[in-house]
Amino acid sequence: MRKFVLTLAFTMLATASITSAAFGQTVPGPVEPQKIPAAYTHAYIPVGFDSNDDVEVVLEGMFSSSCWRPADIQVAVDHDQRKVFVGPAAYMFPQRLCAQMIMPFDRVVSLGMLKAGVYELVQATDGAVLGKIPVAAATTDAPDDFTYAPVSQAFFKAGTGSGELMIVGNFPNNCMSLDEVRVGVQKDVVVVQPIAKVEKRRDCKDGSFPFNSSTIVNFIPNGRYLMHVRSANAKSINTLIDVL
Repeated sequence: MRKFVLTLAFTMLATASITSAAFGQTVPGPVEPQKIPAAYTHAYIPVGFDSNDDVEVVLEGMFSSSCWRPADIQVAVDHDQRKVFVGPAAYMFPQRLCAQMIMPFDRVVSLGMLKAGVYELVQATDGAVLGKIPVAAATTDAPDDFTYAPVSQAFFKAGTGSGELMIVGNFPNNCMSLDEVRVGVQKDVVVVQPIAKVEKRRDCKDGSFPFNSSTIVNFIPNGRYLMHVRSANAKSINTLIDVL
């Protein structure tokens, strides 16, 4: 009986293969996604960069279904005209079963160091001006005005017109500690500066020393914001939040 079942299965498989070949049918394979120009609808631009900072902005847009994915962004800077051009693109997966719904997406875009001045952020795909980037002249040779704590994660728990900001990270030695957390609320950006201090002691030990901090932020108007948390080594944590 077992031999008969196996023989029947192989016969059916062979018949299906011959039939497909006879009618010129092939089993469809995966289709490569199409890369096409995209567009962003909003730019979150922190205020406070100077000419020796790596300037970062966060761009946000909307896809019409789940078949879209963000692709790379081309950046070109015209320092003479004080313009920054961004060329967003997206991947469209044509054979996927798509959920027809609005899908927000965002990207952190590094613009590098910019000369002092006010730059226009222009979307190259349609010429739309997404915003203006103010860059102040650096007043020191140091890469940052402060020594920032090495933040690895940041969270925001929204309340009514306020919220709780939580940051966590690890200091590289036990002589570093968190001195203060400065929070500035801008038009659509909450800038967080976790300032560290270093004790000058002979018994400092290298290693990994966890820290955490919680700060209540009051009087934030309702809306959507970028939470831009500065960190050590010119890094930052960028999260989009909603304040009720």
